[in-house]
Amino acid sequence: MAVIKLSDGYTEITFEGVKYYRQPDILKVSKHRSMDGTLHVRKWYKKGRWEIGLTLVPKATADVINGWWENTTSLTFYPDLINTPTESFTVKLVNSARPLNAMTGKQFGEYYDGELQIEVS
Repeated sequence: MAVIKLSDGYTEITFEGVKYYRQPDILKVSKHRSMDGTLHVRKWYKKGRWEIGLTLVPKATADVINGWWENTTSLTFYPDLINTPTESFTVKLVNSARPLNAMTGKQFGEYYDGELQIEVS
């Protein structure tokens, strides 16, 4: 089970028992065709990206995270506090829409859920 942390230098948020935790590879690739029609593909680098599913996030915590997303705040991300507690990356939330939304049902307004999409900036 992953224990992760996000920090903006003032506020730290630690998550345990996340719904899911993925690290898909984002590969920067360029493709070019030469005059004779040959396709040339260059793989330049891999970019760090994480997708983290969250549920039952308290409203106060969700407000902080959504504020980071709205302001495109640079964050320090610790992807594994158990095995590599000193490994960190400078990241930004890159969700196309608000990352955390109010849960429906009895938890409406008290708890939030959603997905954090984080990329190295």
